[in-house]
Amino acid sequence: MLALLTLLACNPDGAETTSSAAATTDATPTDTFPSFLGAPPRNLIMISIDTFRRDHMARYGSDLGLLPFLDELAADGVAMDDHVSCSNWTYPSITCVMNGRDNIDAGFIPQFDRTPLPEGVKLPAYLSDAGFYSVAISSNGWFSSETNMMEFYDHGDTPGVGLALLVYQKALEKLERAMLSGVDRWFLHIHLTEPHVPYRPPDPYLDELAALEPLDVDLGQAETHYDATGAWNNLSDAERELLLEHLQVRYRGEMRYLDDQLQLIFSNLAINGLLDDALVVFWTDHGEQFWEHGYQTHAYGLHREENDAIAIFWADNIVPAAWSGPTHHSDVVPTILDIFGLPIPAEVNGKVIGTADDDRARYTMSVARLGVVQAVIQSGRKLYYQWWSGDKELYDLESDPQETTNLYDPDDPAAVALWEELTPQMEALDALLPSHTPLDPGP
Repeated sequence: MLALLTLLACNPDGAETTSSAAATTDATPTDTFPSFLGAPPRNLIMISIDTFRRDHMARYGSDLGLLPFLDELAADGVAMDDHVSCSNWTYPSITCVMNGRDNIDAGFIPQFDRTPLPEGVKLPAYLSDAGFYSVAISSNGWFSSETNMMEFYDHGDTPGVGLALLVYQKALEKLERAMLSGVDRWFLHIHLTEPHVPYRPPDPYLDELAALEPLDVDLGQAETHYDATGAWNNLSDAERELLLEHLQVRYRGEMRYLDDQLQLIFSNLAINGLLDDALVVFWTDHGEQFWEHGYQTHAYGLHREENDAIAIFWADNIVPAAWSGPTHHSDVVPTILDIFGLPIPAEVNGKVIGTADDDRARYTMSVARLGVVQAVIQSGRKLYYQWWSGDKELYDLESDPQETTNLYDPDDPAAVALWEELTPQMEALDALLPSHTPLDPGP
C-alpha cells in the first residue's frame, strides 16, 4: 500500500533530497537524448507549476537561494536552459505543452471566455495507446474538465484545493487504487498553483516582511492584491517602492514554500518506490511580471519575465546534462514520446529536444489582458508585436537579456527578417480571431 504524505505546512526538517544515482552505476548510456544508464524508465510523473519566474532559480541567475531542491534536480537531470513558453497564461500554455503543438497550428486559440477545447489535451491519449493509465489532479480551474482538458485522462479532477501537498496526496490516492486493480504502467500528473496571486505562503516564509513598513491593505487576499496593484499609476514613488517590496517578499516566500513542498513530494515518491522506474518532467506554464514592462502579474506581455519557462527531465538513471539550444513548450511531448520509444503523431509539430536547428524560430502568442500579442525569437533576437496598437519591439537578447531597449527600426534587416518570420503566424491567427484585427501589419 502506498504511504500517504505527512502534510507539513512549513519547512520540512529532515526531508531527504532524492538525487540521481547515475554517477554510481557502471551501465552504458543509451543513444537517445536525454540519455539513460540502462533502459529508459517505463512510467511518467509530470509536475507542472503555475506562475513561476525562471530567474528566481540559482541556475538562471538568482543569488537568493530560494529553490535549492529544484536547482539540485536540474543539475542531476537534464535541463533546457533556453526554454520559452508558448504564451503568458495558463490555458494556452498548457494546451500547447500537452498537445506538443502550437495553438495556431492546432486551430484553437484559448481565450478568457473559457470556450473549452474541442478535444482534450492529447498526451494522455498518446500514452493510453501504449498501455499507460493516467491520473491528473489540478489546482487550477483552467486545467480542468470545464475547459475539456481532462477528457483523455483515465482519472482527471480539479478538487478545489491549492496546497501542493494536498494535490499530490489526492493524485497518490487515485494512483494507488489503479495499481491495486492491476495497473502496471502509469502517468501521474499534478498541476500546482503556487506561487500564483495572492502570494500567501505560511507565515514562516514571510519573515522578511518584519523589516518593511506595513501596508494598510492585505496583499494575501486576491481581491485586495489586485486592487492595490491596480492603483499603481496613482501612487507616489515611495508608495510604489514599498508596494513592490511587499509583493516581492511575498513572491519569494511562495517560491521557498514551493521548493520545500516539492522536496516533500519527491521524498514521498521515493518512499513509495514510484521513482524507481519513472521519468519525472517538471515544467512551468508562464512567469510573472513586477512592472518590468508596465504591469503586475501575467497575461499582459510576452517579455521574458512572463514568457520564459523551465523544462527539466529527471530519472534515477538519467545522464545529467544541459541543453543550451533553443527549446519551446511544444517540444516536451515529442521528447517524452521519443524517450518511451513511441511514435510521434503527425499533428505534433514540436521538436524532440536535441534535433532542432540552432537558428529555429520560436513563436509565442496570447489573447488576454492587452488583446492580441505575438512574438518570434530567433538567433538571439526577439520581435514583439501588439495588435491593438501596431507597436513593434525588437530586442537583442544577448546584450539586453531583460528586454529594456527597443531596437526596432523598420529599415533594419534584422527587423525585416523577423517580421517575415512572424507574418505567416499573424495571418493564420487573424483568420482564427474574427473579432480582432491587427493594426499596422506592415514591416
